[in-house]
Amino acid sequence: MKKDDFFNDLGIKVVALILSLLIWFHATTEKNYTEIIELPVSYTYNIPDSLVLLTTPPERVRLRVTARGKSLLKLKYTKNFYHVDAGKLDVGKNILDMTQGNIPGVEDIEVLEVSPQKVLFLVDRYSTKVIYSIKPVFVYDTARIHVYPRRIYPSTVRVRGPRTILRTLRYVLTDSIYLDTLKTGTYTRSVYLRSPVRLVHILKPNMVKVNFSLVHFLFDTVKTTSSDSMSYVVFLKYPDTLRFIPDSVTCMADSVEKTVNCSVPDGVVLLRVIKK
Repeated sequence: MKKDDFFNDLGIKVVALILSLLIWFHATTEKNYTEIIELPVSYTYNIPDSLVLLTTPPERVRLRVTARGKSLLKLKYTKNFYHVDAGKLDVGKNILDMTQGNIPGVEDIEVLEVSPQKVLFLVDRYSTKVIYSIKPVFVYDTARIHVYPRRIYPSTVRVRGPRTILRTLRYVLTDSIYLDTLKTGTYTRSVYLRSPVRLVHILKPNMVKVNFSLVHFLFDTVKTTSSDSMSYVVFLKYPDTLRFIPDSVTCMADSVEKTVNCSVPDGVVLLRVIKK
């Protein structure tokens, strides 16, 4: 076959090839196929404002479907979802049959299996409660700072949430209070409240004032000699407001017990002693 013969009527040949591919594609996609696909789920349900949904239904569903090839291609390469109507929900357990759903916008498709097949919608009634305990959340270096909460005002909080959750709720939290930049002293911070439990909302007040004192500690080492002329290194910490004199640390060795006992001034914390 000559090269020139190949290029003769090239346009007609290309058109014929395209037409044959289109015919093949049409014939292939007209057949029915069974496949397993995953889709996001869209739920529709009716629930009064006085009720609250406690459970979170699955966001995706696994389907085994039968459809023409064209419908399956449309399903794969377009943004589709599986829609399920739960209807009106009542207080308690509501079981939703996921096989009753459909795929909007896609025709000639048969859903053979759905996983999960059943979904629980747990519904509770809203209620309110007064909480008498507020726990401030302090963020700080636990080794270098000690915090002493003094007063929180107002001292009570009204919250709203599902009755079953409110029965066991004993406290609310504050937003984080960062202390690393503060010096030893007494402070008052205004801070927002937050619920420790999902679905419980703060009604009043949404902010409180927290009064607290804190003490910064310093870390130090002291070299000392005991009565038996042995040298020791003493590790200790003390408040940054304390006037500390290293010579105030004394140690005494106990030859019988083979230990060493060190005395430190009031306010100084002895961490450990090692023999030099």
